[in-house]
Amino acid sequence: MPDHPENHLPSSAQGDAVGAPAADFDWDAASMALHTLGVCPDWQSRYDLRDAVAVLAAGESVAAHDTRFDRPVVIRRITEPTAGQKKDGPDILHVIRSWALVRHQSIAGIVDYGRDAEGVFLVNEAVDGKSLTEVLATGPLELSAAIDAVFHFCDTVVKIDSQGCAIGVLRPDHLVLTSSGCLKLVGFDWGDGVVDSLLGTENGVGYCPPEQRTQAVQSDGRAQVWSLAALLFHLLTGKLPVTSDLPSDEILEAVEVPVRSVLAKALQPNPELRYAEVIEFQSALRLVGDELRLAAVDGTPAIKGACRCCGEINQVDRAFCVACGEKLRETCLGCDADNEVWAQYCGKCGSQLKELVVRQQCDLDEQKRCVESARRAHDYPLALERISPLLLIQHEGLSQVHDWAVQMKQTLQTEAADEQSRAELLVRVADQAFQDGKYGDARKVLDQIPQNLRSDQASVLSEEASARLDQAELLIHQMGDAIARKEPGRLWRYTEKYLALYPKHPVMTRIHESVQCHKHEDAALMAEIMLRAKQAFGETEYQRTLAALEELSEGEQQDPPVQQLRTMAKNRLEQIGDIKASISESDDVHDLLGLVDELFELQPNDVVVQELRDDLIEEAALVDRQTASRHRQRLGGLAVLAAAGIFLLTAAGWVWSRAERTQLATLSDGPAAPADVSRQPIGKLKAEKGKQEPANEGAALTSGVASVKSKKSVSDTKPAVAAGQPEVLASTSPAGGTTTVTPVRRVEESVTETDAALQTSVVSSAGAAEAPAKEVQETPASAPFSAQQAVAYQQAWADAFQVPVGLTNSIGLKLRLVPAGEFLMGSALDVAGRGQDEKQHAVALSAPYYLGVYEVTQAQYEQVMGENNSKFRGPDRPVEQVSWHDAAAFCAKLTALPAEKAAGHVYRLPTEAEWEYACRAGTVTPYNAGDSDDSLSNAAWFNGNTEATQPVGQKQPNAFGLFDMSGNVWEWCQDRYGPYDDEHVRDPQGSSLGNERVNRGGSWINLPQVCRSASRSRFSPERSYTVLGFRVLCLPVDR
Repeated sequence: MPDHPENHLPSSAQGDAVGAPAADFDWDAASMALHTLGVCPDWQSRYDLRDAVAVLAAGESVAAHDTRFDRPVVIRRITEPTAGQKKDGPDILHVIRSWALVRHQSIAGIVDYGRDAEGVFLVNEAVDGKSLTEVLATGPLELSAAIDAVFHFCDTVVKIDSQGCAIGVLRPDHLVLTSSGCLKLVGFDWGDGVVDSLLGTENGVGYCPPEQRTQAVQSDGRAQVWSLAALLFHLLTGKLPVTSDLPSDEILEAVEVPVRSVLAKALQPNPELRYAEVIEFQSALRLVGDELRLAAVDGTPAIKGACRCCGEINQVDRAFCVACGEKLRETCLGCDADNEVWAQYCGKCGSQLKELVVRQQCDLDEQKRCVESARRAHDYPLALERISPLLLIQHEGLSQVHDWAVQMKQTLQTEAADEQSRAELLVRVADQAFQDGKYGDARKVLDQIPQNLRSDQASVLSEEASARLDQAELLIHQMGDAIARKEPGRLWRYTEKYLALYPKHPVMTRIHESVQCHKHEDAALMAEIMLRAKQAFGETEYQRTLAALEELSEGEQQDPPVQQLRTMAKNRLEQIGDIKASISESDDVHDLLGLVDELFELQPNDVVVQELRDDLIEEAALVDRQTASRHRQRLGGLAVLAAAGIFLLTAAGWVWSRAERTQLATLSDGPAAPADVSRQPIGKLKAEKGKQEPANEGAALTSGVASVKSKKSVSDTKPAVAAGQPEVLASTSPAGGTTTVTPVRRVEESVTETDAALQTSVVSSAGAAEAPAKEVQETPASAPFSAQQAVAYQQAWADAFQVPVGLTNSIGLKLRLVPAGEFLMGSALDVAGRGQDEKQHAVALSAPYYLGVYEVTQAQYEQVMGENNSKFRGPDRPVEQVSWHDAAAFCAKLTALPAEKAAGHVYRLPTEAEWEYACRAGTVTPYNAGDSDDSLSNAAWFNGNTEATQPVGQKQPNAFGLFDMSGNVWEWCQDRYGPYDDEHVRDPQGSSLGNERVNRGGSWINLPQVCRSASRSRFSPERSYTVLGFRVLCLPVDR
C-alpha cells in the first residue's frame, strides 16, 4: 500500500542505483529500493510513547498519545504469518482496513495501521474500562447484568457481519467492560492467514466453538451463537465452558435456572442443534430478561392510604398526598380506569396493576434498546425518531422511562453535534494530507468517520484517495515486472507516472533519473500501446481501449490523437449505457428491436447482443403477423356490419314507404268499414296462444331450476330468481288441458342435500380430470392478511385436506401449500409503473394448491428432460431459455414419473390468478416485500443488484414461504394473454382467444417497477429467451 513520499532508500541501495550510468544500472539495488515503498515512516513521530518501550514484540501493546488529534490510543503489534503458514487471501493490511471501516460505539475504532521495519502495527482508540479478567477477579456478574451486557454485544456482532468482516475467534482479552456495563471489543482475530500465538493455549481457545478447534471451519451464525453463549457462561461463573461435557446438567447447574435452557441450546456441541442466528439467541435472552422482571413483581399489598413517594398515610378519598402533594391515583394500563396507588388489583378489569406496569416496562425496554442500538451505530436521526414515543409517556409507574428519554434526547443531540464537528475536522485533516500527496493517511483519517455521518465531500475524497492508491499499487507491480525483465525504457515510463502521483518521492526520483537516458527507447513502446488501443477500439472493446491509454505517460496522454481516441471511447461507453437503460424500461418488442439495433451497431462483436437481436427479430415478425391477422378480422367484421346496415336501411325504407301508401289510401277512401266478424278466429288463436305462453315459460323455468340445482358447484354466483318473487311453475292437465300454477320456490326447497355432493372444483385446462372438492370449514384467506395469518391459513387448509404444508417430490422439488382465498388482482391507478392491462378486480380461488418453493432449477429440468439449454449455467440457477411448450412438457413428464403417479401428483403451470395470489401472500403493496425498491432488493434479483440469473433461494421468501417470486426469471403461466374481466371472478382461466401466453414476476434484466406483483408480460409460446423460466403447480391429494 504505497503512500510514503518521505520513505528512505535502504543503505544497500543508496549510491548503487542512483546516478549510475545506464549501461551499469544496478537492477538488484533498484529492486530492493522498490520493496521499501510499502514501508511506513517511524510512527514515533505521530504518537507520544512517553516512557513506554519504543520497539514492541509481536502480540504486545502499549498506551500512547495521538499528537495530531490529542487523544489517548493503544498501539499493538500484529503477528504476520510465515511463508509456510500464509494462505491464499488478501494482504493483512487490506483485512485491517476492512475492519477500520466498521465504526460502532461498542468497537474500539482503528485509527491507524501500517508496516514498518519490525512488521505490522495497529493503533486503536483507548477504552476506559476493565478487562474481563479484572472484572471477574472480584466475582461473577449478576444474572440481569450479564444478560444485558451480552444482549447488547449481540448488536456488535451483527454490525460486524453486516460490514462483511469475520469476528473470528473471540477471546476474553478481546473484551473490556465499561463503567456503563457495556462490553466493548478492543481486540480482533484476523482470520485465515494471520497467526494467533494464543490459539493453542487454554486462554487462547477462549470462546472458540468446538467445531473450529479441530479443523478449519468457516465461522457462521451458529458458531457465533456458541461464542456468545460461552461469553455469558463466563460472566455468570467466572469460568470458561468445557466443551467435552456440554451441555450436561452438571455444567449448567453452575448458572441460574432461568437461563439454563437458553445456554443448553446455544452451547450444543452439534451446530445443527443450536440457534441458527445471533438474532434468535438475542431474542431468547430478551425473553429471559423479561421473565426475571415479571418474577420480581412484589405481590405484597400496600398499606391503604400510603403515599408511594413519602410513605405518608392519607385519607382514602384524597387525590393528592397531604405531605408531599404526590398523586394518589393512577390509571390502569389495561382498561384506563383510575385506581388508588396502594391498590393491588384494578377495580374495573381485575388486572394486577404492578404486573401490567412491569410488562409495559419490558416492552418499553425494547424500544430503549432500539434507541441505544441506533446510537451505537451513530445513526442519530433514527435514534431521535425512536425516542419520540417515549417522551409522551405520562403514567406515574413509567416515570423512570420518561425521565430516561428526556435525558437521552439531550445526550443524543449533544453527541450528534460533537460527532459532526469531529467529522468536519477529520475531513479538513484528510484534505490537507491529500494535497500533500499522503493519500494513505487521507484515507485512514476518512475511514474514522462513521458512514451515517460521512458527507459528500468526505466520500468523494475517500474515493479519489483510494483510486490513487490503487494506481500506485499497480505501478509498483509494473515497475517490478520491468526490473525483472531489465527493460529500462519501460521502467522510465512507470517511474514517470508514479512521480505524477508523488512528485517529491526521493526513492522514485533517484530511480527515474537513473533511467532518464533510456527515454528514447520508449518511442517504440508508445507506438505499441497506441496500436493496441486502436485495435481494441476497432473491435468495439472500449474499456480495453481506455485501459491501454492509461499506460501512457502524463505527457503522452496530452497528445491530440490520444485525447481524441479517449474521448471517442468514453462517448461510446456512455451511449451503450444509455441504450441499456432504455432497454430495461421498454416492454414493446418493436421499440426493443430498435434499441438493440443501435446497440448492435456499437457492439457488433458482442455475442449476447447478437443473440438478443436475432430473438427480437423473430418475435417482432410473429407480432406483425398476429397484428395483420387481427386487422383482417376487424375489416371482415366491419364489412359484415356495413352490409347489415345497408340491409336494415333498405328494409326500413320499404316499411316506411308501404305505411305511407296505406295511409294515403285510407284518407282517400274515407272512414274504415266495421270489422268483419268472420275474421275473428285469427285473433282468438292469438289470444289463446298468449294465454299458453306463460305455461311454456313456467315449464322452461322449471327445467332451468332443476338443471341448475343438479349441476350446482362451488362457483354458484347469482340466483336465477330474486328471493320473494312470486314466480310460477305451470303444468298442463292431461284430461282437460287446463293449466295449474305451482310456486317455483317450493321446488327449490325440495332439492335434496345429495345435490351438494355434485359440487366440483375447477382444475386446469391442461387436461387434469375434474374431482369433487373437499368440503372444508376453514375460512378462505381474504387479503390483506399478515405473515402470521398466512402461516395459519396454510396449516388450517393442510389439516382440512390431511396433507403437509411442505412437500418434497421424487426429484427433490419442494412445494408449499397455498390456501384457498380471495384478493384484489391487478393494481390501483396511482401505482407507479402501472400498465394499462392491470385493471384491479376481485378474484376468488376456491381450492388450495401446491406451488414450487423455487423456480425450477437447471438440475431438476435436466433430470426430467435430459437437456439444459440455459445461458447462465449452474445446477441451482433457474432454468431459462425455455418456451411455454417446454415448460408444459416438463409438467407432463414430471406427472408421468412412476413415483409421482403413485403419489397421485398432477403438475401443471399456475394460472395467472394463482400466480399473483401466491406472490402477494396477503400483501397489497406493489412488491410482496414492501413499497420501495429497497424492500424489493431484499427479495428479488433485478437490474440494480445483478447482471445475470442467480441461484434460487438466496433472497427472503414471502409469507407463504416462496422464494424469487419477483425477479431472477420471468415465469410462464398457463393462461393465454388477454384483458381482465370487469366483475368479481372465481377461478379465472385467462382468455380463450389469442396465442400469446402470460409471464409474471419480472427478471434479472428488468427495473424494479417491472418486478411488481401485478406486472404482466406475454410472449409467444414458442419463444425461449434468457429471461424466461417457470415454476410448477401441483394439486393437493386427499390423504
